Amino acid sequence: MSEAFYPVILATVLILFLSGLVKGAIGFGLPLVAVPFLTMLHSVDRTLAIMSLPVVASSVQLSFSGGRFVQLGRKYLWMLGLLAVGVFMGVTLLEAVPAKVVYFVLGSTIILFTFVGKLNALSSIVARHSAAADSIVGLLQGFLGGLSSAFGPLTASYFSAIKLPKDEFVTALNIMLMSGAVFMALALGY
Repeated sequence: MSEAFYPVILATVLILFLSGLVKGAIGFGLPLVAVPFLTMLHSVDRTLAIMSLPVVASSVQLSFSGGRFVQLGRKYLWMLGLLAVGVFMGVTLLEAVPAKVVYFVLGSTIILFTFVGKLNALSSIVARHSAAADSIVGLLQGFLGGLSSAFGPLTASYFSAIKLPKDEFVTALNIMLMSGAVFMALALGY
């Protein structure tokens, strides 16, 4: 390993550390902070591979806290299943889609879900069609996550819009984050 590579390693560790502080403070956000900076140092596929381990590691404790992992895993089984499908679809297109397009679509989706959630429209729709809504969110979040490693924004907006209690919100969100990172690692072949 050349000495020129050591600053890249140090910068990578610093980016992950600072991004971890964000996740520790608000419960999600590690990839949202880290990915844009890491892609300045690494290729997109390497960045996403680098992100898999920190996302899983930082989500494990929050996923299992409160003893509701199995209960919430069952409750959101459709979302998890289609999250996996979406991740494999997103990773398949990883090299073909420019990063600017991915971030535009990701940002637009988050804004749309946040806006719809504020109108309370999503709560009434989900009340009648929860399995379908969970499935759509899982597939879309998996696809966007497979392209960007950001598995939290859409899911967090959705869980917020359907007014999950805080403890269920944090646990369910981190189950999705951890699962998305594991699916991504499998899809990338790591």
